[in-house]
Amino acid sequence: MGQFDAQVDALAQRQDTSLLAWDWLGCGASEKPREWSAYSPPELLADVEAALALLCADGGDAPVLIVAHSYGCSLVVELLRARPALQPAALVLMSTSDGREVLAQLGIFALPVLALRALQPALTVAFCRGAFHPRTDAAIVARGRAVSAANDMWVCRALYRQMRWATPNAASAVRCPVLAVHGDDDQVISAASGRAWLARFGGASAFVGVETASHMCMMEQPAAVSALLRRLADNLVARRAPLAGF
Repeated sequence: MGQFDAQVDALAQRQDTSLLAWDWLGCGASEKPREWSAYSPPELLADVEAALALLCADGGDAPVLIVAHSYGCSLVVELLRARPALQPAALVLMSTSDGREVLAQLGIFALPVLALRALQPALTVAFCRGAFHPRTDAAIVARGRAVSAANDMWVCRALYRQMRWATPNAASAVRCPVLAVHGDDDQVISAASGRAWLARFGGASAFVGVETASHMCMMEQPAAVSALLRRLADNLVARRAPLAGF
């Protein structure tokens, strides 16, 4: 969906910070293989581990921020539990949770692919209604709607049927500072769920609510979210406490 475009643009010009904005296989312009196992948690974790290891190797002494969204947050948390040597300078989790709210909504993906294709227009409408605040710019919502309408239902079914969210034990194993960013009016994963999940982390953490935003807060309020990332990067580069000012 390119949902992180504004944030990537805001940080890409810096020479003192490396940024990994990660999304999983099968989304957007990425490859969409027809192997069911390609969308299993072990395979998805291997993908992000390879990307993070490459970034850490190429980044020199620059601090590394990991920015993840929704289920991507869970995968990153699980990876950091399993590979503690890959701990970044800081972790930004957008619309994060333990997954219970999301899993409760995914039973429909047990249907055959043909049925899901027939239902796709209705699923797109429902997703956009929940993922975007009513006052979000119409062009942004239209962009999200177009991407959702083009999703491959085979891929969606393979991904959602195999979802496994990180456990509280995984969260408590994360050592780096964690900044949670959440739309105040998120209708997919409630802000209350995000706060409860953040409390599971063992290290320094901060929660920032984004006004007039739902699940896609980085698209709905790009300037506000980009400013949060710049502040975090400034703290890291200046050797201040990463979450100072949050």
